[in-house]
Amino acid sequence: MGNFQWGKKTIEFKRVTGEVLSSEKNTKTFRSHNINSSEPVQTEIFDNHSVWIKKDNGIEKYVTFHMRDIPIRTGQRVSVIYSFKDKTNYWPAILVNHAAKDIHYVEHTYPLMEKLGLGHSGFYTSLFLILITLFGAGYGFNAAGYSGWKTLGYSMLAGFVVFLYLMNRGDRIRTKRRNAFVKHLRTLSDNVESVEEMA
Repeated sequence: MGNFQWGKKTIEFKRVTGEVLSSEKNTKTFRSHNINSSEPVQTEIFDNHSVWIKKDNGIEKYVTFHMRDIPIRTGQRVSVIYSFKDKTNYWPAILVNHAAKDIHYVEHTYPLMEKLGLGHSGFYTSLFLILITLFGAGYGFNAAGYSGWKTLGYSMLAGFVVFLYLMNRGDRIRTKRRNAFVKHLRTLSDNVESVEEMA
């Protein structure tokens, strides 16, 4: 149940469960100038949240949540569920705070799906189909006796119709894929123990 399957693409999920040893939040300070004042303006922007987790077997794991401020206290029991694109590329997707009974989805859905290779796929296929349509329409209209601007105009119209169809079809597929992925994440967060433990 831990893996997410979409077509030929399989995304693995594994977890780290244990006690929070430390929790550190980092910020970056940016200095800018206001045109109405000679005094510099300092702005602090949250950068990342780093956590050390001690697993039940005594192994300690270091986890960083980029651009996220997640409420965690030292001593709380948590589970971090990772999403794997492959063996070397993986990112935290869910944090379950068992002590506080909280669930945090670490990253927004679409950026995470892009990282995992589940994003806007099929672009080059769509472009290829549009080019084939333009070529075929141009050849067909030319063979039918049309020439010059008429052939170009009708070919462009045919290509535009195919473009609209592919865009609409692509949006439906992306929405369906996103909904299935979100549903899977929710299922994992409700059934943490079913997710394989990371070594």
